[in-house]
Amino acid sequence: MPTYTCTVRRENQQIGETVRTAPNLPALAVRLQAAGWELLKAREIQTGGRRGWVSAAELTAFYRHLAAMLRAGLPLVDGLRLIGQEVYSPALQRALHHISETVAAGGSLADALAHHPHLFDATALGLIRAGEESGTLPEAFEELAEQRETFTTLARKLAPLMVYPATVGVFFLFLTTFLLTFILPKFIKLFQELGINEFPLPTQMLIYGGRLATPLIFFLGLPLGVVLIVIWIYRRTLLERLFQGLWAWLLPFARELLRTAALARVTRTLGLLLGRGMPVVEALELTSRTAGERRLERALSRAAGQVAMGSSLSEALKAQEVFPPTLTWRLGVAEASQEVAPALCAVADFYLHRVELLSRSLTAVLEPVLIILLGGCLGFMIVGMFLPLVSIIRCLSGG
Repeated sequence: MPTYTCTVRRENQQIGETVRTAPNLPALAVRLQAAGWELLKAREIQTGGRRGWVSAAELTAFYRHLAAMLRAGLPLVDGLRLIGQEVYSPALQRALHHISETVAAGGSLADALAHHPHLFDATALGLIRAGEESGTLPEAFEELAEQRETFTTLARKLAPLMVYPATVGVFFLFLTTFLLTFILPKFIKLFQELGINEFPLPTQMLIYGGRLATPLIFFLGLPLGVVLIVIWIYRRTLLERLFQGLWAWLLPFARELLRTAALARVTRTLGLLLGRGMPVVEALELTSRTAGERRLERALSRAAGQVAMGSSLSEALKAQEVFPPTLTWRLGVAEASQEVAPALCAVADFYLHRVELLSRSLTAVLEPVLIILLGGCLGFMIVGMFLPLVSIIRCLSGG
């Protein structure tokens, strides 16, 4: 729905400006008239939309710079405009231009950021809205920057565990396809010209594999690749969940790592929201949207409903049977001393440390396992292609 900067005449005949959303200009005039205002002039604010990509590092730098400017006493609008002139991403430039215009026209910062959900998620909006209401915007932006840096560090620890096997697997797939579809037929043709028509079992297995490789690539591999590219462009979160689920299914011992990383993300986000004074129910609902794991999302949503009915946070989380008993026990102790937010942040630090230890252990296991598997497969293919040479050598030596 379009957003307009409106110049209006109020009931006391004073001229003012406001920001309103409406399907079109006639509907905008009707809404303002219902509020007792007369529309004098309106201009649609062009948003950055969903086009363009902004790196996590640039968004974190935006949070840091704006927090520093606000602490130095610079007005919010001026800070947004200055940062908008310095950023490199065109998408972030357009977004900051729209945000600064909306705030300058009297709109709230959280409402302006809400027009760009591809840049600012529900957690960021919740923290910023709480910071606006409490007058602690610099602290809110600093906490957002720290949160993004923490999650970026977490992603960097998990990325090698997924990127390294995926890269090796893709390379091995292309190498195997090349050997089976281009090199092996030439060897078979050479062997047949030399009078060998009966091949050993390993060679026959490679021949059948080469016959299946080409149709599988064209009828399954190419469409699957196109689907994954489309999902990556439009629904990156869905693709991330798909790979995480496949990773956990292929390597069951990686489930603990992914689960611990999700718990670290949830406890950190929930601790920040509660530390900003947000109600527990709203904090649980916002955290569920950014949990990154389907089971945790459903559990947090159910816990929000139980808290709304009068349960404590620790009891609501314990009833879900998803969260570790140590977490719920520590929350119960923290509730008694009314220090839930610091306790959640401390638990998040513990989970982050555990993720680091698990990732090191998993990396130490993966590297030799991959080397053994790939070496064994390549060795089998080489033996299968050159095994008929044994028959040729026997024939030559016998003749």
